[in-house]
Amino acid sequence: MKIFLKVFLLLPFTLFAQDYIFFSDSPNSTYYDPSFGFNNNGSIVAMINGTKFPVDLSNKYSGLNALRLRWKSVSGGDWGIAVGEQGWIPHDVMVKDSITFWTFSFSVIDSAALPSIYIEDIQNQKTPKQKLSNIINRIEEDDWVKISIPLSLFIQSPGNADLTKIKTIYFGQDNPDGNLHTINID
Repeated sequence: MKIFLKVFLLLPFTLFAQDYIFFSDSPNSTYYDPSFGFNNNGSIVAMINGTKFPVDLSNKYSGLNALRLRWKSVSGGDWGIAVGEQGWIPHDVMVKDSITFWTFSFSVIDSAALPSIYIEDIQNQKTPKQKLSNIINRIEEDDWVKISIPLSLFIQSPGNADLTKIKTIYFGQDNPDGNLHTINID
């Protein structure tokens, strides 16, 4: 008489939630292609190749390069520059908790001078702007700082944006102080 013993090995598994990566490194050494910027009425944001986000090869947190955000905000003007994932892939931000990035400046930037942040869906509907000054007091000189923006700010105030189909993260004008500022984002 043969006895067969069947053994099942049950391994617990976890489904890991993946992060959405809107920028890691640009394959182009001067600008990040899935980006778009605008400025008007005296406010400026530095752009390359028409409307593209410039990259910096020499001052980055990790990898090959970082985004270089240079702006000047004036009263009556406006500017914004967006970054999207390669292929402009939309994402459901309702299942995430924050937008996180590292930033650097060669000089101290007080919170009042920081730009705003907002997000945009695939129909080009944008959320209201959120002030970075409400999240960070200042960016110290010559130091990479990690910034986390709670997505609850956008969930509580989405405007007309469909938060299940977000394609870009925008940095934009906030306080019109008339000064030129530069930060790197990675």
